[in-house]
Amino acid sequence: MDLTGRVAVVTGAAQGLGRAYARALAGAGAAVVLNDADADGAREAADEISAAGGTAVAEPGAVGSAEVADRLVGRAVDSYGRLDVMVTNAGVLRDRMLWKMSDDEFDAVLDVHLRGTFTCVRAAVRHMRERDGGGRIIAVGSPAIKATNG
Repeated sequence: MDLTGRVAVVTGAAQGLGRAYARALAGAGAAVVLNDADADGAREAADEISAAGGTAVAEPGAVGSAEVADRLVGRAVDSYGRLDVMVTNAGVLRDRMLWKMSDDEFDAVLDVHLRGTFTCVRAAVRHMRERDGGGRIIAVGSPAIKATNG
């Protein structure tokens, strides 16, 4: 796959699958904006891609708010002139049984997984429609649900 000239944003890109997605996109020729709540991790991942010959910048921040989502799209456009791919990979795990999970822990999961996906996809689609050039949305889910017989 040749993604030369394309630009991607990857949320949750400081480690794990997000980092692997960012490396793969860069390896295929895309310029990548790496996002993560872990600012140092996002910068380290972007530096790793750049050192390997790819094109990458970090744009740290916790996804969820429209402000962060708009900032991610803005960084792609300001740095590389466009946005073609939005990968919403960011997630948080609160490994608790339902009866042990606090409201704050549940809200954090909703903010990142649901609101973060919604706001990032909305910001990306707005840009893609304005540019009239289309694009790709890749929303990553997680099977990290533990069932128990209580």
